[in-house]
Amino acid sequence: PNTDTPIKIISHVGKKLPAYCTALGKALLSQLSEQEFNLLYPSSKKLLQIAPKTITEIAQLKDNLNSIKLSGIASEYEEVNEHLCCFAVPLNINDHDKVALSITTPIFRMTKEKEQQIKLNLLNAKEKIESYARTI
Repeated sequence: PNTDTPIKIISHVGKKLPAYCTALGKALLSQLSEQEFNLLYPSSKKLLQIAPKTITEIAQLKDNLNSIKLSGIASEYEEVNEHLCCFAVPLNINDHDKVALSITTPIFRMTKEKEQQIKLNLLNAKEKIESYARTI
């Protein structure tokens, strides 16, 4: 499809998805301590496959979260919906709330340049939001 092709994402208010397969969820999970993570996801737990590319192994999820902690950016490529990818950053607003910010885009519109721009925009927005939060 060309870039003028309209897209439609069907969702609804209150729709719930497992945190382990969304960029927003992974951004939030990356803020948990190892003990908090292990309470939610014991190593014996099998993760439900939502789409063909969903992470289903706890060890793989842990590796993914460690990468997020290093880069500051969570991502998912078709783990929830085919043809969509999402990027998210955890926001450190205060000590008790877990908050994240994300951008979703269709895979067919994604280029390396666009991915870099999305990540840069998310990191810049994160910095501005956290900076503002410290003043209030």
